[in-house]
Amino acid sequence: DDKSGAQTNTAWYELAETLYRKGYPTAADDALDNLRGRVPEDIVGDLQLLRANVLMALGRYAEAAGTLEDWRGPRSLAGYAHFNRGIALWRAGNLSAATSSLARVADARAEDGERLGLKDRANLTLGYIALRENHLAQARERFKKVRAEGPYSNRALLAIGLVEQAQGRTD
Repeated sequence: DDKSGAQTNTAWYELAETLYRKGYPTAADDALDNLRGRVPEDIVGDLQLLRANVLMALGRYAEAAGTLEDWRGPRSLAGYAHFNRGIALWRAGNLSAATSSLARVADARAEDGERLGLKDRANLTLGYIALRENHLAQARERFKKVRAEGPYSNRALLAIGLVEQAQGRTD
C-alpha cells in the first residue's frame, strides 16, 4: 500500500544518507535507485539534496545540477539547493548558469547565522569564479561582501590580496 511504500522509500533514503556520510557514494547511489513511487513530503527536499551530493561525489555534475533545477523542498533549504546547483554547474563547466544560481544565494536576504554563512560562501565562490575569469573588479566586490566576523573572512581577505597583486598593487 501507499503507506508502506512511503516507509520503504524513507528507509532507502536513510540508508543512502548513511552510506554517503560514511564515504560510499556508489553504494548510496545504488540505494537511491531503489526508491519507487511516493516519497514522503517531509524528506523530498532532503532527498533532492542527497541525490545531488551523491552525484557530485561521483563526478556527475550535470546530473547533479539537473536534480536541483526544480526545487521541491521547503523554503528553508532552498539556499542550499541553489548553492549546490551552482557548484555542480560550475564543475560541469556552465559558468553562466553557475553564477546565476550562486548569485541567488549571495544576494538573498539572510538573518540567521547559518544562512549568513551560506551567503558568505556563495560570495566567496562567486569571487573565485570572477578571479579565475580575470574579472578582477567583480571578484574584489564579491570578496568584500563576505562578513569580516564570519568563518570565511580569512579566505576572503587572502583573496582580496590576490586581486590586489593581480592588479599590480603590491603595497
